[in-house]
Amino acid sequence: MSESEHSDSEFYYSGELQLPTHSEATERKSLLSNQEIKKFITSQQQANTVKKTTYDMNVFERFLNECGEKQNFVEIPPEELDSLLCNFYITAKKKDNSEYEPDTMSSFSRSIQRFLDDNNAKVNILKDEEFKVSREVLKSKRRELRK
Repeated sequence: MSESEHSDSEFYYSGELQLPTHSEATERKSLLSNQEIKKFITSQQQANTVKKTTYDMNVFERFLNECGEKQNFVEIPPEELDSLLCNFYITAKKKDNSEYEPDTMSSFSRSIQRFLDDNNAKVNILKDEEFKVSREVLKSKRRELRK
């Protein structure tokens, strides 16, 4: 048998091909846009989670502004973001200049990651190797705050 010839057993024939009728095709639901999907997810999040993420991101963005960081937060390269996170974890203070609680410091990192996820960032500050140092700094800061 030559390369251009095939045995009948190599092909599957399902019988007659039936295409959907026009009315069947128009009855299908249209797919939701990415924006609509994102809106649904956000609407299902707990209100307190949304508030906490917004508050934490305001604190972190205020820190970034004080550091002179002008580029879009999501677009900061991992090495630079890791360094910024280290500095944030070490120096973050409340408006009255008192220290945050250890659990609050950890919640900052979860809020930042939630924000990154919501904005389709390709990094994970909680797991990626590039953020190992900032995770160690956070762990050390939590230890210091417990004393």
